[in-house]
Amino acid sequence: MQTELTQAGPLLDAQGRLAQIGWSRRPLLDCNLEQARFYALRWFQRFRMKRWNYYAIFTPQRFFSATIADLGYAGNLFVYTLDFASGDLHEEGLVVPLGRGVVLIHRVWWSAR
Repeated sequence: MQTELTQAGPLLDAQGRLAQIGWSRRPLLDCNLEQARFYALRWFQRFRMKRWNYYAIFTPQRFFSATIADLGYAGNLFVYTLDFASGDLHEEGLVVPLGRGVVLIHRVWWSAR
């Protein structure tokens, strides 16, 4: 059985290992992936880590989706919209070499009401 995490803190410790293991009822851990230690050569780290934000909006008439991704070696921005009545799909994408200018927020703050 897994432990319920109740205290905020970092995802990774100073050695790049998981600081806490378990589950939580809300986001608690700071995604400090800069502490990751996959390779002895630290600059290789960025090519292995993948981060993305995905957004979607549904209405009875239309679906809209957007993804902003930092793949380490490239940034990827992708949006599409689908008109349910006509079946028309429109999509656009952009690849940014080395992800230059793509910045994602690492911690999400929210509250349940």
